Amino acid sequence: MMEMKSRFEEESGAQKTEIAALKKQLNKAEEEIAKLRGDAAALGKSVGEFGSIVKEKAFPNPEPQITAAKVVEEVKRTVSQVVDEQVWETVERKSRVRSIRITGLEETPGEDPNCVKDKVIALFRDRMKIANAADLVETAARVGQKKQADGHPRTVLVKVLSEQGKRRILMAKPRLRGLQVGVDEDRTPRQQAEHFRLVKLMKDARAEKKHARIVGGRLFVNGVLDLFLCLAYLPPDGSTWYQQIGTSIEEIFEQVTQDAAVAMSLGEVLLAGDLNARTSSFCDWLDMGDIELFAGVSDVESSGELEFTPPRASEDKVVNRAGRLLLEFCKAADCRILNGRVQGDEAGSATCFPAGGGSSLVDVFVASASLAQQADKLVVSDALPDSDHRMVTLGLRVGDQLLQEKKARTKADASLTGPKFSKVKEEGIPVFKAMLANSTELQALAENLEAMGPGEAATVLENAIRSAGLCAFPSPSSRKEFATRSPIWFDGECKAVRKRFLDALKAGGASHLSSQLKKEYRKIVRRKKRAFNKYRAAKLEDQMQNSPASFWKQFQKRAQGLGREHEAGLLKHCQSLYSQSETGLASAGVQQREKRRARQGGRAEESLEVAITEAEVKTALRSLKNGKSPDLGGFTAELLKAGEDHLLQVLTGTFNRVFDEGVFPDSWNEGALVAIFKKGDPADYGNYRTVTVGPVLGKLYAAVVNRRLTEWAEKEQVRARGQAGFRKGFRGADHMLALRVLTERWGR
Repeated sequence: MMEMKSRFEEESGAQKTEIAALKKQLNKAEEEIAKLRGDAAALGKSVGEFGSIVKEKAFPNPEPQITAAKVVEEVKRTVSQVVDEQVWETVERKSRVRSIRITGLEETPGEDPNCVKDKVIALFRDRMKIANAADLVETAARVGQKKQADGHPRTVLVKVLSEQGKRRILMAKPRLRGLQVGVDEDRTPRQQAEHFRLVKLMKDARAEKKHARIVGGRLFVNGVLDLFLCLAYLPPDGSTWYQQIGTSIEEIFEQVTQDAAVAMSLGEVLLAGDLNARTSSFCDWLDMGDIELFAGVSDVESSGELEFTPPRASEDKVVNRAGRLLLEFCKAADCRILNGRVQGDEAGSATCFPAGGGSSLVDVFVASASLAQQADKLVVSDALPDSDHRMVTLGLRVGDQLLQEKKARTKADASLTGPKFSKVKEEGIPVFKAMLANSTELQALAENLEAMGPGEAATVLENAIRSAGLCAFPSPSSRKEFATRSPIWFDGECKAVRKRFLDALKAGGASHLSSQLKKEYRKIVRRKKRAFNKYRAAKLEDQMQNSPASFWKQFQKRAQGLGREHEAGLLKHCQSLYSQSETGLASAGVQQREKRRARQGGRAEESLEVAITEAEVKTALRSLKNGKSPDLGGFTAELLKAGEDHLLQVLTGTFNRVFDEGVFPDSWNEGALVAIFKKGDPADYGNYRTVTVGPVLGKLYAAVVNRRLTEWAEKEQVRARGQAGFRKGFRGADHMLALRVLTERWGR
C-alpha cells in the first residue's frame, strides 16, 4: 500500500512539473502574441481586425488539438503578410548601404571565386587611383548565372567596410571613362526605378537648356548643391570639459575632418561658431606641389594648379593649439576661413573682448573652397550688451543670382578653353588608338574630304581627336581628391596599424582589443604628423639659409594681384597692342605678297605648289617638342604623336584642303595670351610681356609649310649668302668669327 502511495505521489509530482512547464510555455506564447499584437497596432491595425485576420488565415479548418508553438508560428507568418512593404524596403536598403555593383569586369573561364576580390582591388587601385584600396573591400563575389556563350561577364557584388569608403569609390567613377567597366550603387528594385525616372527627367530638363544634375539621389534643376551647416562651440584648450567626456581637442577635429569629407561629397560645407581657435593670418590652404618639392616624396599625386585664394588678414596676431588644428583641418578638407578675406571684414576684426582686457578673433566662418567663392559680405557688429563677443554676419550668393553668375563664367571659360586632358600615359595610348580606329567622324572625314571646306574639315578632325582623348586620358578629379588620397606622412607603418584595427573591429566588433588598437592608431598618426611638420620646417630652414633665391622662388606666397580693375586694364592694353600689330602686318603683308608675285617665276610655283605628302606631315609631327602647354582645345604634341598611325592620313588630307583653298581655319588662329610680369612697378602695363600658346594643329601645318619653304630656299639659293639667322647649320658665331678675322687682317 505504501509503495503504491509513493508511486502515485511520484507520478503526481511529475505531472505537476510537466503542467508547470506547459504553463510557462503558454505564458511565453501569450507574451509573444501580445508583442505581435502591439506590432500590428503600431502599423495601424486594430486588435479586432488583427484577430479576424488571424482567425481567417491561421485557422481556416480548426483542429481538435493546437499547440501554443503552432499558434505562435502561424501568428508570425500572418504578421509578415500584414506588415507594410515599406518596412521591408527600408530593411533591404539598410542591408545594401555598404554594397557596390561592378559590371563588365573581366571573367576568365574556370575563375577562382577567391580571385574576384583581388581583381576588384586591382581595379580600384590601378584604374580608379584609390589609395589603400585593399583596406576598403570586405568581400567581393559574382552574382547571377554562369558566364554565357555571348561573353558577357557576370556582375560583381562588393561589400565595403564603411559608408565613407563607398563614397570614396563612387567619387572616383569618372576615372573609368573609356572602359567597358561600370561601378554603381547596389540599389533595390524600387530605388533603381526611381533612379531611371530621375535620369529621364534630368535629360528632359537639359534638352530644355536647363541646368540639371543628380546628387545624392535627388534631382536639382536650376539649383545648387545642398548646404551642410555645422554650428559649434568648443571650450578653450585645457578646459575640464574634455576630461569629463573622455576626449581631446585633436580627436574632435579629426572627427570633424572625416564628417566634412563625407558631406563635401554631397554638397557644400559651412562651419560656424565660437571655436576658441586663434589662427592669426596664417595660410589655411595647402599647395601639394610645393610640399612634393621639399618633402622629396615621389609617389604623391600633385593636385595641380590651385584656384586663386585671396590673402587673409587678422587683427589677432596669436596662434594657439586649437588654431593650429583648425588650420590643419582647412588644409586637409580643402576649406577656407572667411574672416579677414571677404568684403566687409578686410581687416579681420576681432570678435571677442574679455572683461580683463585684450581681444581675439575666435568666432569664425569656415567654408568649403567652392562655397567660399560665393561669400558676398561678412560684417562684425559693434559691442553687444551683456556679452563680450561681437555678432558676425555672413552673406552668400545663392539661387538664381549664383546660377546666372556660374552660367556667365562657364560660357566665358568655354569660349577660351576646351576640355582638359590628363597627361598622356602609356596605359591610355592603346585605348586612344582603338577609339581613333573606330571613330565614325574620321571615317566620314576621309570619305567626304573633297566635299568639305577647310574649316569644316578642321572642325571634324578636332572633334574626333577630342572625343578619343577624353576617353583615353580623362581629366583629373576635382577638389574632392583630398578624400581619396592619403596624406604624405601616412606611410606603411600607419597603414599596418590601421589594418590591424579594422581587422579587429570586423572580427569582434567594439571590444577591448579594438579600443586599444584604435588608441594605438591615433597615437601613431599624431606622431607621424608632428615628425613630418618638423621635417618640413627643417627643410625650409636649410633651403632658406643655403639657397635663398630658390627658397623664395618656390615657397613665397602667390601673387596677390592688383584687383579686377588692373586685370581689365591689362587686357585692354594687350588687345590694343595686338590690334595695332595686326593692322600693320596686314598692310605690310599685302605689299610683300605683291612684290614676291612680281619677281616670282613659274619654277618656284611648280616646286612649292605640289600636294603635301604623308612623309612631310610625319616628319613635322615628330619634330614637335613635348612637354609644352596644351592649346585652347586641350591638344598637345604628345596627344597627336600617340595617334600618329590613325591620324596621319586625315591630317594630310585636311592640310591639303587648307593648302589648296588658301583658307586657314579660324580655330588655328586662336591662342591663349598670357601676360608675364618682368620687373618694375606691377601697376605699369609696360612691365608685362605677352606669350601666346598657339594651336597645335596650326603649329603642325606651319611646320610642314616652313620645312618645304626652307628646303626650296636653300636649294634655289634664294637667301643672301651672308644670312646666318634661321638657317640650319649656321649660327651667329660664324659672323663673329668672320668679323674678327677681318678686324685682325685690317689691323695689321
